[in-house]
Amino acid sequence: MARHFYIAEPYPDELIGSVLIRTARHRGIGNKKLTSLLMNSSQTKIPLLLSLHLNTLAEAMCLTPLNLLHAHTPFRFITAFMTNEFTEYLARQLTSGSYGSLSVLCQSVTFGRLRPRYCPSCVQEDLRIFGESYWHRKHNLPFVDVCCLHDLPLLQVPKTINSFAVSRPPDESEAIPVEKNFQSEVSEWLAHQSISKLETTFRQRVEDWSSAYREIAIQRNFPVSSTGLCSKSFCAGLVEFYGAGFFALHNCSFNIERVSWPSLMLQQSNRTEMVTAKHLILQGYLLFGSNPNKEHTLKPGRKPRDYLLLDKNISRKLEKRMAKEPVFGRPSAQKLMAELGVWGVYRHARVQLKTTKALVNSWYQAFLNLGKDK
Repeated sequence: MARHFYIAEPYPDELIGSVLIRTARHRGIGNKKLTSLLMNSSQTKIPLLLSLHLNTLAEAMCLTPLNLLHAHTPFRFITAFMTNEFTEYLARQLTSGSYGSLSVLCQSVTFGRLRPRYCPSCVQEDLRIFGESYWHRKHNLPFVDVCCLHDLPLLQVPKTINSFAVSRPPDESEAIPVEKNFQSEVSEWLAHQSISKLETTFRQRVEDWSSAYREIAIQRNFPVSSTGLCSKSFCAGLVEFYGAGFFALHNCSFNIERVSWPSLMLQQSNRTEMVTAKHLILQGYLLFGSNPNKEHTLKPGRKPRDYLLLDKNISRKLEKRMAKEPVFGRPSAQKLMAELGVWGVYRHARVQLKTTKALVNSWYQAFLNLGKDK
């Protein structure tokens, strides 16, 4: 395959955006000029993770688009928990350039941490071996805050970058230490698992993953309810295990009182795709977490209403609507509540809706007083 224009040869584990940054340096042009020539766009900062121009870039690098996708993007990490069929479909879309926006795929890799990271020791080694530094895939995966080669804390650029884009190599970038949310064997396990997903080829259906998680939880005697595994207890234990700050850092917080992403992943009929990082969080808890306490759960069926709040909202709406009516010829309270769409609720719960009932009685008494005055 002949090169039609020059693109730098990718280094081991180099992200595709990093290759383009080096290419601009080699050709003595700015990033804007390079992206204009290759992709008909002008970008000073080049996104590191993925590209919609794999076909063009691969041809210039004497690679196949598929090789470029697998070796120099986090594609395998992104698709680690997708089916083989969808993984192949996504690969075809990306290599042909027919895929839409890359933002959702990139977000599944950044997972709330929008600052590119690098290892200072790797930078020094790259400068010594290659004469230049570059951005590594393995440093920029969820839960990786220590270099897997040197066991040193990673550094990150100081500013949050929504597109995960940079304009220069690591050795020329300002840096601050990476925030560490917790120190334990779990954090090491999560980092190792993230990196291992760059090589994994095993795939199975969403339902099969959910069944496996549910089976492990039941084998470990996690609390159950009358309908099966107690998802509320599971979610409460998950928050206690990792800490609320961990979920906030990764923008994946949830409310244990509602249907949340961890509870969805345990459902028998689940077909909702979840990003790789969420699977790893769940697996880490199932492997290292202790059995959660049984949380109080409601029986299936109609849930009790908060009548105090309901009374407050209905009375406020009704009072506001009543204020718009003239003294003479005004309609009944029933008609006004029907207009507001709350008559049915009031009719069945007037004993509990005390403020609203007092307002209705007052309205009716005023009507009777008008009759006496006549």
